[in-house]
Amino acid sequence: MLVITGRLLDKSGGSAFKVFFWIVLLLLIGYAGHKLVPPFFSYQMMKYEVRSEAKVASLYTNDEIKSRLMKKAVSWNVPIEWHDIKVERRLRRIDISFEYDVTVEFYQDYKRTFHYNISARAPLKQR
Repeated sequence: MLVITGRLLDKSGGSAFKVFFWIVLLLLIGYAGHKLVPPFFSYQMMKYEVRSEAKVASLYTNDEIKSRLMKKAVSWNVPIEWHDIKVERRLRRIDISFEYDVTVEFYQDYKRTFHYNISARAPLKQR
């Protein structure tokens, strides 16, 4: 039998409850972070990739830009399809955009869907 004395447990048991509460709270925060951080990180990385592609868009055709973005989406686990990516060239600028949803399952029946919208606009440079 384990006997806890001293600083961990006062006579009313209050300190042990506080330690247990903080351990459970930290575990819940860690679990939520484990579920929420990867989709958000992928979103941030794809946002950066789309902005980078928009800056060098004058070097590539629309289909090449879509192909390059699809490769990056696969590497970042972003669930998009070829037809989701919209590339529009204007007289002096290019617009690239797409949107997607990610469903995160926290616990059995509790799911939350996050909607992400990525767009970038950049001036077209003359070759």
